Amino acid sequence: PIYQPAPVAQTAEQRRLAAELEKTKREMEEMKRLLLSQQQQPMPPPVHPVGYPPQPMGAQPFPGGAFGGQPPPRAAPSGTSAWSSNGAMAAVTAPSAETAGDGTDPKDPKKRFKVKASSAVIDRVTLHKNKIKRKEDFKHLCRKLTHTVVEKEEKSNPQFLVTDKTMKKIEKLVDQFFDKIPEGSHYKPSKKR
Repeated sequence: PIYQPAPVAQTAEQRRLAAELEKTKREMEEMKRLLLSQQQQPMPPPVHPVGYPPQPMGAQPFPGGAFGGQPPPRAAPSGTSAWSSNGAMAAVTAPSAETAGDGTDPKDPKKRFKVKASSAVIDRVTLHKNKIKRKEDFKHLCRKLTHTVVEKEEKSNPQFLVTDKTMKKIEKLVDQFFDKIPEGSHYKPSKKR
């Protein structure tokens, strides 16, 4: 006779973990089947931007056609007209080096500072998101803290220079704000909105 150990009684926790393990195994098998079925399907053709059909190697990008060998005109910036006063299509140029990549005017240091400060505030508030219930409250708080930072820096840093010291001040302000909220409580915006 072969020795077989007596079955061991499982606790409720062991049964739950065993069931979870089985469920995970089934899910992994299903994902594996799904991946294999997708690999057997042909790849869709590449998507090309509207108005720019694929060109063979070495071909001129805009040979003749509607634009006479030139690329199609760019869209006019919002708020401006692409048409000149005589009814002809006005030349629209690429954005100049005078505009920053974030859409702010580099000649206005306050706007640039506000964009960078708001980014830092959002990053820091995100660390405390467990104390915020709703998305609207998150947005309201970030806006409120950003305005507070800009007001304080306007007094102490009139050139609106962004330094490591400034970023540390922002982190400290946000952390101090959340330290005032008791553990287990949530941020409640004022009723004045």
